Amino acid sequence: MKPDIIQTVTRLPNELSPAFMEWCLRGGHSIKVKKDRVCIHKDQKRGEVICKPGVIQESYAMNEYMIERFQLFSRQWLKYGKSFVDELTYVMLSKQADCIRQINLAKVA
Repeated sequence: MKPDIIQTVTRLPNELSPAFMEWCLRGGHSIKVKKDRVCIHKDQKRGEVICKPGVIQESYAMNEYMIERFQLFSRQWLKYGKSFVDELTYVMLSKQADCIRQINLAKVA
């Protein structure tokens, strides 16, 4: 019997994006949204997730550094289970909702 071959994930699935970004933030990375990419920095290391402006895609291309980070994220997901990803997603979506509220308040003021 041949062992199963696990392929490296090179694209970030859309449904895991909020959890993965929150995980990166908690790991000490800074995140900046650029025109056609999300740049993730920590010390001298730079990651990029490529995206089309204003378009929700099924998945997003990542550079080598982000692929390595996603592998570590995936190992932790397997270790801690679905609640690990659910909690990270909830926190990130709460942050996004707060930002939207603040933007709407600024429009009224």
